[in-house]
Amino acid sequence: MPNDHIVTALTRALNGQIDTNYGGGVVKQRVSRENQGKSRGFRAIILIFGKKRALFAEIFAKKDQSNLSDDQIKGYKKLKKTMANFSNNDLDKAVKDGVFFEIEGENAQDLHRRGDGNDP
Repeated sequence: MPNDHIVTALTRALNGQIDTNYGGGVVKQRVSRENQGKSRGFRAIILIFGKKRALFAEIFAKKDQSNLSDDQIKGYKKLKKTMANFSNNDLDKAVKDGVFFEIEGENAQDLHRRGDGNDP
């Protein structure tokens, strides 16, 4: 899946265009599949931390799973609470150590510079 599709989904979420809001900063966004659109694409679970930070917790094909269970939603909310305590230095170290990776692409730098959005 092209990074720009992921960046587009994140940009939409940060601009308040959320496909499913589970509350507590946990959202599900539709991500388009190359040449097939969003309806046949992927779903991304995103943890949103204010206007400048977000974490893709999971990305999966819609055909594999369409909805989250109550236990999954609770788990993502717990993860979001835990991750909210991480400093930027903690996140930078996690990226350096390979625990997380940064999304790069044509629109990613614009997203980083703007730092706009809403905390759902």
